[in-house]
Amino acid sequence: MTNFKTLSTAIAVAGIAVAGLSGPAMAQDHGFSYERTGPGQNNSRGAKLLEYFEFNYGVFHEGTKDEQNLFGATIDFKPELVKEGGFWLVLSDGPNPKGNMREYAIMYGDLENNRLSIFEYNGKNSSNSIKDPARELADISDVFNINHDTGVVDFEIDVTSINSLNFGNKWDGIAFDEKIGVWFHFGDDLKQKYKNGQLTKFELPHQGWVDFSYKHTDKVPPCELFPGGKGCDPTEVSEPGTLALIGMGLIGLAASRRRKA
Repeated sequence: MTNFKTLSTAIAVAGIAVAGLSGPAMAQDHGFSYERTGPGQNNSRGAKLLEYFEFNYGVFHEGTKDEQNLFGATIDFKPELVKEGGFWLVLSDGPNPKGNMREYAIMYGDLENNRLSIFEYNGKNSSNSIKDPARELADISDVFNINHDTGVVDFEIDVTSINSLNFGNKWDGIAFDEKIGVWFHFGDDLKQKYKNGQLTKFELPHQGWVDFSYKHTDKVPPCELFPGGKGCDPTEVSEPGTLALIGMGLIGLAASRRRKA
């Protein structure tokens, strides 16, 4: 005779084992996404060059020595913008970025030269954070995937080192969570200059923009947003997966025994 009490206990133990191995790692991972469709604000031609954007942010192994922060974007511009255009972008976890110094990073996207320059944001509603060369945090070449026929631009960057800079308790770098604030300016006639490999001029004469604060984001499993994130390799979760299959097998065995009884 089958001891169903013992079998039920085994199933419960298997379930606890699965939860114990997979639970903490998942609890330390967070993913957030924000999407918007439609043109930018103001009446310049630049505003009409935007059709859609999606910003994604993922945190892996939060609070551990292996913590990883990833930011990604997909932006659907009109094709004419990506030829000689660009954008600058500041993100927050909700507040309007204006006036907040030593808190956020500003990204300068030079689509003509496929180059992303990142500076410490000076808190002003402009692109002039580059006026202070000491504010530069990173410079990345060939970062954008650009479809010149459709105008779609997408990129993904690891911002762990930027977000971990010791700029004070307020420093967020490039990040957002359940709420997002955005200053996103773009245009098709970018005037840019580099000196000694560093961005020194970034002007958008006919720019459009999308500026807002405290918008709600969608919570998404970070591995769906960033399959290459730490811990997203399926082989790394094979052991909990095996235990889950064992648990399911035990449940099926119990059901079979009950039917025979």
